[in-house]
Amino acid sequence: MARAALLIGTGEYTKGFKPLAAAPKDVEAVASVLNDADMGGFDDVQFLINESHTHIRETIETWFRARHKDDLAV
Repeated sequence: MARAALLIGTGEYTKGFKPLAAAPKDVEAVASVLNDADMGGFDDVQFLINESHTHIRETIETWFRARHKDDLAV
């Protein structure tokens, strides 16, 4: 059983929204906790920050295809 996480943070938007400086920092902080052997102990932690909708969608699909039914997927 693998322990895998895919974290996505968006802090920059094209129109109508102010940037969210905390979103990328939060993703990096959570990734740090999950990667820590004494806290999260995850085998695989990936994250996307300020990526395009297309790239996010493709990454999510690829990420889920790599999971097995007994994996812990976050």
